[in-house]
Amino acid sequence: MVSSAGGDTSAPSLISSVPASAPGGVGQQQVAGGMYLPHSDVNVDKFMHITRDDLAATSPASSVFTDNIHSVKTCIGLLDENLESDKANLQLLRKAVKTVHRSGHTFMSDILTYAEALNRIGESIALNNGHSEKDIATSFFKFALLAKDIASNLNTMLKGVHNILLQPLDTFLKCDLKNAGTRSDLRKPVDKAWKDYENKVSKCREERRKREFSISSSKTESLRPSQGPAPPLPAAVSPSEDERDLHKGKRFLQLHLSEYLLKLTDIGGRRGTVLLDQLVQLYDVQLTFFSSSKSRLEEMREYISEADIKLASKNRELREKRSQLDTLRQDIKRNIAASNTSTLTLSSVNRSGGQDSYHQHEVNRKFGTEIEGALLKKSDGTLRKVWQKRKVRVHHGFFMIFHSQANREPVKLNLLTCSIKENPEDGSSNKEFCIIPEHGQRKYFFMAESEAEKRRWVSVMRNSKEQSFAAFSGSSPPAGAGAASANGNQDDVMNNSLHELTSAIIADIRNDPDNYYCADCRAPHPEWVSTNKGVMICIACSGCHRELGVHVSRIQSLTLDRLSTADLLLPRFLGNKAFNRVYEALLESSDHPINGDSSRNERSEFIRAKYEKRAFVARLDEPSRVALFDEQTVSEAMQSGDLETLLRVAVSYTPQDELNGGGGGG
Repeated sequence: MVSSAGGDTSAPSLISSVPASAPGGVGQQQVAGGMYLPHSDVNVDKFMHITRDDLAATSPASSVFTDNIHSVKTCIGLLDENLESDKANLQLLRKAVKTVHRSGHTFMSDILTYAEALNRIGESIALNNGHSEKDIATSFFKFALLAKDIASNLNTMLKGVHNILLQPLDTFLKCDLKNAGTRSDLRKPVDKAWKDYENKVSKCREERRKREFSISSSKTESLRPSQGPAPPLPAAVSPSEDERDLHKGKRFLQLHLSEYLLKLTDIGGRRGTVLLDQLVQLYDVQLTFFSSSKSRLEEMREYISEADIKLASKNRELREKRSQLDTLRQDIKRNIAASNTSTLTLSSVNRSGGQDSYHQHEVNRKFGTEIEGALLKKSDGTLRKVWQKRKVRVHHGFFMIFHSQANREPVKLNLLTCSIKENPEDGSSNKEFCIIPEHGQRKYFFMAESEAEKRRWVSVMRNSKEQSFAAFSGSSPPAGAGAASANGNQDDVMNNSLHELTSAIIADIRNDPDNYYCADCRAPHPEWVSTNKGVMICIACSGCHRELGVHVSRIQSLTLDRLSTADLLLPRFLGNKAFNRVYEALLESSDHPINGDSSRNERSEFIRAKYEKRAFVARLDEPSRVALFDEQTVSEAMQSGDLETLLRVAVSYTPQDELNGGGGGG
């Protein structure tokens, strides 16, 4: 009986800790092997340890595995969830690698297209220009070959991405995990073994309860008054059979758990160490790609240095060729203008009965360049305009108008900056003419005593104007310029002569080496001029000049605008280099703030600093200023036409607050 009681007490020790249902856990703690379990004291390593202890136990009554079975079940549930999470992460990785691989092939295809385009350009240059452009064609071929080599290296790296990472990922996700089965497939044997074990535990409990009840009943019967011999006590049912059955179920559960964990360990290894090994191999492939590409680029360095020198020489040749073509174009224009003049002169001869136009020019030149007399001048009244007699004089390129009061200074009009128009208004007398100052709002109307007298005055003014310009420029006036004829066709001849003169000045400005580059950004072949600064600028900088206002810089185009000789005086005799020696005195030529590729904001900031603030003008000390403002120095500069010195005087004379705050006169 004692023995039976002792045997009975062994069953509860096996089943007392077995849960009736699967537990749910929250929270996490880190355990060995890098796994995280929710409130569990068991990980894979501990599972193996307690299972081995259970196998080594000599008595089925003592079971470490049974005591920790709750934690074992929690561990299995968490590992199962981690498997699904890792599977999703691997699918995301495969998708990203596929995108990289696909975009890499697209990039490689674009590089090959780029190389093919360079190759065709080189072939076209070699075919059309022959030996003269051989170096340029060779450069295109070399750059095309460089692009192809880089594309080849990229192709090798993309193959490595596919073979080392993408293909194994596909195999693992599509085959290994699929063969391993779904989450429910992996858990089926474990769940079945667990259910069988729980059923055996329940059966063992029921049998134990019945046995305890039978023993208790037998004891009660033995204590009743004896009416005969007492019945024998029921033989105690040996628990060894149930225990063996329960023990066997536990072993099957441990077996299925081991197989399940073995599969998870295999999958985890593929996910962890194998993937990391693949990434290491991919790193080696990428390193090879970048190293080989860098070596290939380094091989081109020496050639590029040589090509840079040859390119500079080619650019100089192109500039010289362009200059020659531009000169040829100007010669053709002058030839066309001369042909037009000859045609007009021939028409004039035919209409005038065969007079020689050249003889007329000589006759008109006999009027000379100076004249003094009286003309009728229209008053400036807004309500009532009357003709008043005024003394006038043409002398040294100026048209002087004297007032009725002798003590008043006469009005002096510089004919170089004026235009002369005959018959200025519709319905006006053929004895009238008009003098219009350049950029001025006022017009001066005059009337002579006769038409012949008017032509005489107009001829003298034009002769004096051309004489002044010739004296200023150091050249002789064009033949046939400056006189008015007895017929109206001479105006056309004069206009053509003035056009020839303007074209010749523009050609001189363009051909001046000082004006080959933009005064601000140094871009080649500028075609815009600041008439009040005397500099040539490119079209990009011209927009920034317009923002300054005409009081700072008045911008005109050499090709699009109709320029007068007065507009071209400063550009012709000052030029970019002389101007910049004053306005950029503080700048180093090797480190210019802007260039032809500068942005609009960079240009605008530099141009405002240069022209409005005059930030780069050298500041003179007081002794230097005194020497510069010396009357004799200024007088000599004016007489010799030293515009650079006069510009330096004008800029240095500007008050300091204007230098710092803007103002744009100079």
